[in-house]
Amino acid sequence: ATGSAGVAASRLLASDARVSSDERVLWPQRATALYRDYARPVLGNLAAPPAGVSAATRFERDGVRVAAVGASDPNAVDETRSLDQWYQTLAQSVSEAAAEADLVVLLADTGSATARWLAGQLPQVDLVLAARGQDFWPRLIQVDNAHGAPVPLCLPGSHASGFFHLSCRSTQDGWQIHAEFQRNDTAVDADHQARFDALRAPYAGWLDRPLGSAPDWLWRRDSVGGSWDGLIAAALTADSDATRALLPGLRHDTLLAPGETITRDHLWRLSGGHPARVVDLAPNPDELKRLLERALDNSLGTPLILNDSRDLPRLSATRWTLDYGAAEGARAHLDALPEGLTWRSFSARPQASGEPLWQRLERYLGDHGGTPPAPTPPSLEARYVEGHPGWHPQARLSA
Repeated sequence: ATGSAGVAASRLLASDARVSSDERVLWPQRATALYRDYARPVLGNLAAPPAGVSAATRFERDGVRVAAVGASDPNAVDETRSLDQWYQTLAQSVSEAAAEADLVVLLADTGSATARWLAGQLPQVDLVLAARGQDFWPRLIQVDNAHGAPVPLCLPGSHASGFFHLSCRSTQDGWQIHAEFQRNDTAVDADHQARFDALRAPYAGWLDRPLGSAPDWLWRRDSVGGSWDGLIAAALTADSDATRALLPGLRHDTLLAPGETITRDHLWRLSGGHPARVVDLAPNPDELKRLLERALDNSLGTPLILNDSRDLPRLSATRWTLDYGAAEGARAHLDALPEGLTWRSFSARPQASGEPLWQRLERYLGDHGGTPPAPTPPSLEARYVEGHPGWHPQARLSA
């Protein structure tokens, strides 16, 4: 947990550039050294960039002048500007890069929704490569920009499950960009997979240590939380009846079937591979409601730049209602809460102190002989528009 993994992966893939990402936020004292060791351009539209970070870089491929512009996370804890200021700085960087380039690629470490919004707002961008949202789509998504021209958006997924081969061809009507996705388990990518395996090998014994077995299907990716979140909540609140879990809507996920082995690697993945620390919080009901409303605004509001690529907060043992048809700021309704509640969560912020989440989970598994009770996923009651003829989430159950 030194921040080197992302930079090492970029170097392993022989990348031309990378965007300044979580390593800058979680290990700020090491960022400059990491970027110096990377020895390639590190990009980002940052208010106070560390040494070695620039807004854009240029290189040439087959006689084509390519400009890569970095869009860093607008919701990072070290980002002090408003969204409008963040966007204006990025737009200026794109304009300057496009003046001396034939092909402009936006590397958007912003989440899927914000990347889609940027594709529609920046007419000088020819291709958007998105990250952070952990969404996967096997083909390029065509987003119409402000001039009505399609801009391809690539959503590469998560867990390094494969890679896209992009081909760009210049025509009279602009760039024609084609993408082909290839899974990591194909022979084509055997060399890359072998290099990743070699990078992981020194830690494999520690990461792959069996800790127990899944008591039921373990999954996470859902707007209001999955069974992994239920397991985390149970582990965090096991020692006190006056404690409830308030968990961030992270999307890091590993699907396990009942009876499958749970390893330490699975527990690390739940916090994105970061040593997230267990913390106690004491929000009053009004503060808790404001937290839910902000999360709902990010998830349901417009424009899409508001979306922070997190799902809704997860509340354990607490009933609350989402009213889709209500006005902004009035969508969340919390049942009455008892006095003196402690809310337990986890945080990857550098200033957080406490037991690492993976250790708490490992101890909880050990306390139950490796097979804990089947977890109950967090839930809420959702009220939809009366009489709406369209899709309803429950339709999935009968599909």
